[in-house]
Amino acid sequence: MKKVIAFSAFALLIISQAHGQFTLKGEFRPRFEYRGGYGKILAEDEKPVFFVSQRSRLSAYYQTGIYSFGFAVQDVMVWGDEDLYSSTGVFGSKASIDINEAWIGIKPYAKGNIKMGRQYWAYEDQRLLSNRNWNQSEIKYDAVLFQHAGDKLALDAGLSWNNDIDRNFGNEYPTGKMKSMNFIYLRKDINDWLHATVMALASGFTATDSTYDINWLGTYAAYLGVKKGPLSALASGFYQGGKSRKGLSTSAYMFALSGDYLIKEKYSVGAGIDYLSGHDQKSSDSVYLEKAHAFDNLYGNRHSVFGHMDLFNNLPKSTDNGGLVDIFVRLKWIPVKSTTIGADVHFFSLQNNVIDKTSESTAYLSKGLGQEVDLNFSWDISKIFNIKGGYSFFLVTESMEKLQGIDPGTSRFPTWIWVMITAKPIFLDTAQK
Repeated sequence: MKKVIAFSAFALLIISQAHGQFTLKGEFRPRFEYRGGYGKILAEDEKPVFFVSQRSRLSAYYQTGIYSFGFAVQDVMVWGDEDLYSSTGVFGSKASIDINEAWIGIKPYAKGNIKMGRQYWAYEDQRLLSNRNWNQSEIKYDAVLFQHAGDKLALDAGLSWNNDIDRNFGNEYPTGKMKSMNFIYLRKDINDWLHATVMALASGFTATDSTYDINWLGTYAAYLGVKKGPLSALASGFYQGGKSRKGLSTSAYMFALSGDYLIKEKYSVGAGIDYLSGHDQKSSDSVYLEKAHAFDNLYGNRHSVFGHMDLFNNLPKSTDNGGLVDIFVRLKWIPVKSTTIGADVHFFSLQNNVIDKTSESTAYLSKGLGQEVDLNFSWDISKIFNIKGGYSFFLVTESMEKLQGIDPGTSRFPTWIWVMITAKPIFLDTAQK
């Protein structure tokens, strides 16, 4: 039934294209991976895995007058994951196609827009709100978004409220999913090379799966961005207060600073730091212990921020609430406009004291967690066809092994190899002559 509804909606959009601007495009993205430490450090007796995942997507966009529409369906799969099969053949999957986008936009005035439905949210460095494109499914929000695009001042405000079923009463919702996300975003272009942004978010998670109570967390952010000639830089600071997902009063913070400098249009040199607060497990101060101090980066980006191997994909869990400090250096070489070759080096450490749970007496982990090296390339073969790939490895410390639940000195050397092919054909675009 879901497939019938999805493709019927596509048919209606295609029929309507004669009266407005209509675009129909696809995306095919298979990714080949050898995982010998991606997402998890492996013990000696754990075997690496090779597999292929694929995103297949069809998107339609239509605009006429003050109205705009977006509708997209996608299938995200791992090669061989079909659950309809027998000894004589493999036939398909019970649940395969999903709704990726489904929204309507209305312009109440020239510089304003109201967008309702399933949509992407991505702002500034995407530390808090991101589409997380590395994930084959990406992250979307069922929400209402108001946008004002002034000449030098932009204002966005978003509101979401989620339920798991059609209800007549009650607000129960799984604790693992965000019940509500609401935000206000204000950006001011000070001049043609400097901008400042402030942002406030209210995120809510239910206290339990079977109660109505919601734990509300407030996150407040400020950004200052520079883009002048070959230099680009962004500084940001964040504070969190309210209640954590687990219902604890919260006082947490984060700051980030990064900059890149382009040399002769061929080379780029960059560096930066991400500093996320953690909980000091050495502290015996009763007032301090009443609060949570580990910063929660909500649904923000991970893969492009904390190393490509995604060993810190689930903060604060991956540091046992100890916070994270990531000092990084990145280099890029652009031999031709269609090709980029890069190398990123990360130096990871705990921000605060974490108890060593493997010790018989009270002891704390050394803060150094290790270094990650990410080598990568990107080649635009044509306007619609791209190949990317990379090789990453991680130099672990005893603290990192212990956080991963592995006896020190018994882990495999963490490595990861990947190649991703992306094709984005445009099947129809009435704006092109």
